[in-house]
Amino acid sequence: MNDGFAIDLDEAEKAAKYPDGSLAHAAEYLRAPLVGLIMSCHDFAKPGGSQAADRLQGAYPVWSHMIADRMEHACEILDANAEALRQILALYRRVDGRS
Repeated sequence: MNDGFAIDLDEAEKAAKYPDGSLAHAAEYLRAPLVGLIMSCHDFAKPGGSQAADRLQGAYPVWSHMIADRMEHACEILDANAEALRQILALYRRVDGRS
């Protein structure tokens, strides 16, 4: 009976390694639209526009920045998790004599 737990260090490293690990890629995919799409303020004003479009033009930049801030925070969490996992892997490798 095994009372402990096992970890496949090589498999875990696929998530943790930078810049090619899956956690780094997830953060990259979340960050990608921040600059080009979400943070850009679109001009909804057109000739013959409506009041709804005018209200949207004022609200959209606030919404965009709020979403962008949340996505950036999520990216920071992914990066922190990847760094923690890298440190855990280094510790396990030292303990196993594979560092």
